Amino acid sequence: MLTSIQKGEAVMLESEQKQVIIDQLSWSYPFQQATKSRSKQSVTELKRQREVTDEYSDQQLIKKQASQSLLYNRPSFMQSKSISPAERGTAMHAVMQHIPLTEKVTKAEIEKKVEELVTKEILTEDLAKVINIEQIVAFFSSDIGQRLQNANNVYREIPFSYALEADTLYENGKDEPVLVQGVIDVLFEDEQGTVLLDYKTDTIQGRITAEKDELENILSDRYRVQIDLYTKAIEDIIHRPLQEKYLFFFDGGHLIKM
Repeated sequence: MLTSIQKGEAVMLESEQKQVIIDQLSWSYPFQQATKSRSKQSVTELKRQREVTDEYSDQQLIKKQASQSLLYNRPSFMQSKSISPAERGTAMHAVMQHIPLTEKVTKAEIEKKVEELVTKEILTEDLAKVINIEQIVAFFSSDIGQRLQNANNVYREIPFSYALEADTLYENGKDEPVLVQGVIDVLFEDEQGTVLLDYKTDTIQGRITAEKDELENILSDRYRVQIDLYTKAIEDIIHRPLQEKYLFFFDGGHLIKM
């Protein structure tokens, strides 16, 4: 064709390569959904994608383990600023992780433990001030708190990674694995079986005005995706079923069986 043009001869308007060029220019990647979904995902983010949350729900992409120092979550010039709901929740989890379960949990013991966590730089002094000690005492005075203290085996703040097929997590997902990460607050074993317990620091009083049954439905729906994913991961990892699953809300002392 180039020779014909140089000689000023007529050339065909279309070449035998027309369809090849059209195919190349109009090609689109067949797995577009995969470019919009992460191959590594946190349970918290999956929950946020599927459920309605409010400003008091945990909004961290990946929940930080409470054993890490909370002093460095913010720059030093911001540490005296107001504390976010997520930071308050992380601080409460840190205290719950470190409270000894072999002795009676009293207000004095919790205060002592909070001071110790500040000394060890696991909590800042500002975070220590927002720990609701009365709520923690109320938890350990409840039936589920007593079961936790008397359990044969207790595991707290358990990080896990678990591979799931993408189509179980995302709409139009493909048969590719997605690594799901999460941190389980408590898993304990007693004579009644293996129990999953998840603490929540959502503000309920004054925010959700509903009867007891309706309130429990609202709260359980908010965290159903998270608990379902935790359940599937735990049961596949330990190779046995969970007998009970609970949410415990510090605000109001609500215990919800899932």
